[in-house]
Amino acid sequence: MEYIKVIYYSIILWLKKIMKKGNWDVSFIQDIHPFVKITTNTNSFFKLAKHVIIERYGNIFIGKNAILEIGKNTYFNQGMVISCQKEVKIGEGCLFGPSVKIYDNNHKFSKNMGVLYKFKAESISIGDHCWIASNVVILKGTHIGKNCVIGANCVISGNIPDYTIVRQKDNLIIEEMREN
Repeated sequence: MEYIKVIYYSIILWLKKIMKKGNWDVSFIQDIHPFVKITTNTNSFFKLAKHVIIERYGNIFIGKNAILEIGKNTYFNQGMVISCQKEVKIGEGCLFGPSVKIYDNNHKFSKNMGVLYKFKAESISIGDHCWIASNVVILKGTHIGKNCVIGANCVISGNIPDYTIVRQKDNLIIEEMREN
């Protein structure tokens, strides 16, 4: 039964490829849920290695002249978002928890004009065999080394060296309930 699902998902992905703009380098057998929205644009490049799994409700946007590469044996849980206006490269064997967001861009804004529909973009790279836990946000210009763990709810920007664990330290305040 699992093989039938993967073949069905692969056919849906190939139909999306035929109907979309940009250049797609996607191996035939993929486990990309049909509810994953994939938007590509003129001269964009989408490279998807073998055995990539993307669960339902994902959203991938690849802008004009942008490059998105995802390495083999990489898994994305539900609700992932990748917004690529320049370049996002994800290594092999990575695991992404639910609701991970990857943005290689920010909107431009100014005091006089407010937020504009123009972007400032910087490349993102994620090394091989990284675990990115749930609700992580990865911002433009981030480079994560290989074999890293990024803990839940972290907002990541800058360089993270190989073999690093990043976690957010929030203190819970636990106190006894008082009567009003």
